[in-house]
Amino acid sequence: MKKLLLAAAITLSFSATALEQTCEMSFEASTPTARFIDNNDGTVTDQSTKLIWMRCSVGQSWNNETKDCDGMPVTVFWQGALQAADNARTNEANKLYHFAGKGNWRVPNIKELVSIREQRCVHPAMNKVIFPNIDAIAQAEGGYAYLWSSTPVIADEGIMNLDVTAGGIVASGSVVDYARGVLLVADPE
Repeated sequence: MKKLLLAAAITLSFSATALEQTCEMSFEASTPTARFIDNNDGTVTDQSTKLIWMRCSVGQSWNNETKDCDGMPVTVFWQGALQAADNARTNEANKLYHFAGKGNWRVPNIKELVSIREQRCVHPAMNKVIFPNIDAIAQAEGGYAYLWSSTPVIADEGIMNLDVTAGGIVASGSVVDYARGVLLVADPE
């Protein structure tokens, strides 16, 4: 409970223009860099879950020399997120087709997204070594960045999202209410 209250206090203490990552260093990292294996191909393997994550959001490109994501992520409605995953699996003309040799890319469920959230940080609430430039949309627009999940909201027509900026879980009211970012995941083959 103390962690939750502190995280809320940290989040509320920032204005929309203060986007520098801030971490409460007295808390243990929930996603330490050592938990991930760098596959040297724009992906990491989470040793805790065994999932393979793209290091960049859809629309960005992995730069293996700088270990950074170049470009801006695209934001799409939920059907666009599903299409991005489908393209990575089936569309040979798509630049993400069988990215890093994987043919099973998909939109993660909300539990999987939460598993990579860094609970002690905001702006972004992610490990920036593992997922560099994950908050590029928020940095560019001075606001918040969200990632789509594949988890539906049972009582509504919406979908669960991860607020990358503050780390919260958000239920969209509709699959077309706002465009959001997409980070794809693959199961070990």
